[in-house]
Amino acid sequence: MFLTRFLGLSSKSSQSAPPAQLTRLKSRLGCEMLEARDVPAAFYWNPLLSGGMVNANVDVASNWTDMSGVRQTAAPVSADDLYFTGYSQPGSSGPSYPGANAVIKSADINQPVVRTYNSIHLLAGYTGTVDFKVSTYVGILELRGGN
Repeated sequence: MFLTRFLGLSSKSSQSAPPAQLTRLKSRLGCEMLEARDVPAAFYWNPLLSGGMVNANVDVASNWTDMSGVRQTAAPVSADDLYFTGYSQPGSSGPSYPGANAVIKSADINQPVVRTYNSIHLLAGYTGTVDFKVSTYVGILELRGGN
C-alpha cells in the first residue's frame, strides 16, 4: 500500500484491481532559477620579470598567482581579494618579484575610473608600494607591519 502511494500509482481497490488498471498520477517537474552565488577569488601579487623589468600594473593577469602558486589567467575584478605578501606562493613559476611595486590604475579610457575590490591586504613581508592612481573602494583594507 505504501509503495503504491510512493510510486504515484493509484487504484480504486488495490486488492481487487488487476495491475493493468493501475494508473500513474501525472505531475510535472520544474526547475527554479536561483540567484548567482559568485565566490571572490584570492589573487597574490607575484609579478614576473619581463625584458629586465617588472610590469607593475595590477591589470596584468600574469602578475598574479592563486594560493598554490598557479598563474592567474584573468586580472582581478570587483569582489576579488588582493594580497601583497612579499613572498612567492608555493609552486609559483619564476623568476618572480613579489615585493615589487604595484599600480592600480585605469589601463585605458574604456575601463572604469573607480575600482572596487572585496579586500586589499598589505602584509608584513611586502616591501613594495601600491600606488592608487584611481579611486579604489574596498570592503577590507588590511595593513600589517612587523619584522
